Amino acid sequence: MIRSWFNCKIKCQRENEDGEVKQVIESYLVNAGSYTEAESIIYERLIESVKGGFYLQSIAKTRISDVFQYAEGDFWFKCKVIYYSVDDETGNEKKIRNDMLVYATDVKSAYDRLLEKISGIIIDVTIPDIVQTNIIEIFPYQEAQLVEETEES
Repeated sequence: MIRSWFNCKIKCQRENEDGEVKQVIESYLVNAGSYTEAESIIYERLIESVKGGFYLQSIAKTRISDVFQYAEGDFWFKCKVIYYSVDDETGNEKKIRNDMLVYATDVKSAYDRLLEKISGIIIDVTIPDIVQTNIIEIFPYQEAQLVEETEES
């Protein structure tokens, strides 16, 4: 099954630093095979952690091709990476765009981390855009594990 990244936006109530409760919209990125699976995952992951419940406002498929997660960072940065490929049949040059997410502290560290990850690529790439996103957390795909129940006598 082909998996894609889905941006799931929820509406919930959060308490700010002043103690005031406000209605907010939060974005989460989910790796799933379908919209239905993405919805299921977001409910599964957030139902216990979001106090007062939440409303799933929208689910949208993204163009994210790779996600580079690091232990240290503050924000998710969307990096536009462009490279060119030559079509074997026509010989024409084709522009290919990939969007990648990098967890980092700032734009410079996101750029450095991205370069580190793509440094092994033989072709020339350009990175015309790095933008801080409002994504709170990502939920990568996890294989379901079968749990065997054993009966005790």
